[in-house]
Amino acid sequence: MSQQLTLTIKDLAKGIAAGSFRSEAEISQGVVKRILHDLGWPVFNMQVVAPEFKIGTRKVDYALCQPPGKAAVLMEVKDLGKADGKGQKQLFEYCFHQGVPIAVLTDGRTWSFFFPAGQGNYQERLFAKIDLLDDDHRDGAARLVRYLDWRTSSQGRLGKGRNGTTRRHAWRNTRPRSTHPCGESSCWDRNRSCWSCSRKKSRARPESDRISSLPPSSFAVRRLVGK
Repeated sequence: MSQQLTLTIKDLAKGIAAGSFRSEAEISQGVVKRILHDLGWPVFNMQVVAPEFKIGTRKVDYALCQPPGKAAVLMEVKDLGKADGKGQKQLFEYCFHQGVPIAVLTDGRTWSFFFPAGQGNYQERLFAKIDLLDDDHRDGAARLVRYLDWRTSSQGRLGKGRNGTTRRHAWRNTRPRSTHPCGESSCWDRNRSCWSCSRKKSRARPESDRISSLPPSSFAVRRLVGK
């Protein structure tokens, strides 16, 4: 599969560079469907690759469904160079209403993969981006297979690594950790101090009346007493 997809990407890259795809429709039919076909998706089965998938009163360009009829991935196709913030906002609104785990925004050349349910702004929820022109063709094909292979989706592993954790978690684990005074590996957020850091700095326990004023089951109590 990866070898055929590599050849397809090479061919598509030439067409994109030559300006052969001049509209969303041409990109959708000439680029997106070809890539989905090489990834094993049955592009002529409308219950699996659903075009103009209806979400309330709106429609998203494609829903990749697994099982058939149940969207697992939402894809929005834009004109070349138009896969920007406005497209991201529109796609995330669709995902919010549908509750899908993965969203893809593409203009044919760039393919951006998001975890809609993650925290932070759009870019912080971006976990992969592929450029069919600038990236190595074999590398681009391998990454598309990794994130969007139909066989992976049919096994319920779409968006998950080999050990079953989400690719978002695996990506976050590669982020550099900060050097907090506590020295704890879990303390990696450089924008705030954890309770261990604060406690070591102050060498003081919180006042009992402050604790007693909080609900016993609250997160704040557990944090104040160091549990």
